[in-house]
Amino acid sequence: MSKKASYLLGIFITIVVGVILYYITDSHKFNTSYPSDKLEIANSSNIPKYPFLISDEKSGFKAEVADNFNFLTSDAAFIKPVSNGVLDVISKLKEQLLKNPSQVLDITGLFKVDETNTTDFENLGLARANSIKDFLISLGVSDKQLSTSFKLDNNLTADDNDIIYGPLAFNLVSSDDANCSLPNTDNASFDEAQIAAYKKLIGASFVINFDFARSSTKLTKLQKQKLKEICNAAKALGLKITVTGHTDSVGTNSSNYVLGKKRANFVKDQLLKSGGSDTEIQTSSKGENQPISSNTTEDGRSQNRRTVITIS
Repeated sequence: MSKKASYLLGIFITIVVGVILYYITDSHKFNTSYPSDKLEIANSSNIPKYPFLISDEKSGFKAEVADNFNFLTSDAAFIKPVSNGVLDVISKLKEQLLKNPSQVLDITGLFKVDETNTTDFENLGLARANSIKDFLISLGVSDKQLSTSFKLDNNLTADDNDIIYGPLAFNLVSSDDANCSLPNTDNASFDEAQIAAYKKLIGASFVINFDFARSSTKLTKLQKQKLKEICNAAKALGLKITVTGHTDSVGTNSSNYVLGKKRANFVKDQLLKSGGSDTEIQTSSKGENQPISSNTTEDGRSQNRRTVITIS
């Protein structure tokens, strides 16, 4: 074979091989596959998936999408990212709340009794509700137009990947209804899980500490939530809330009595903002007379500067 013929044959072979490789590569270029068993799980699961629905009969507002916030079993943080459909519903919700400042979105977190709660919240349902609340706030929804609650639902079912789809309920209510006050003290308005949780609060003490000489303090998110639970418990069980103010020994006995009373009244105001009623809340002051630690150290004095809230 001549040199020219060999050269042409080499070019031909190169072209043929290049064409073959092109078709092989191109046919799989966008074929990002997943293990077949995962596809079977996703397609074969008959797990109920609740839609993300927010509606209000009075104003006629309704926003719904088939997607929702989803959670892993025993997890309080929703799975990210959320779909564009969920974000679209949130955008419509923001518009609705801006037009109706008297409305509040109540977020009810659902949970099963066999789920493990590793959060600082009373139960996983409340933790889930608050994770959604924080997310809505990050997207511009006003904190004042959001409330949270919980409900035990042992019918929740996870798929083979331990995902629970939409363990939440959303309800648009007026700000008056959103407070924890009820038209009467009929505990039938609360489910069994709530009543059981509220009964555990009876006789227990909830303490809020104060800085030196201060009659008010900035409450944390968990403290605000606890005050709301205390209000709910008092309503559900028909009981009274007692708030007692205490101080350290710095200053005179009479001035500390006044300071203790101011601290108790501050907490009472916070309870009223959380939905409590004036007739349910009793305040008093012990001043410096009931220390729980030594007043000879700063750490001891800081423990004595407190209010104690009880339900009885």
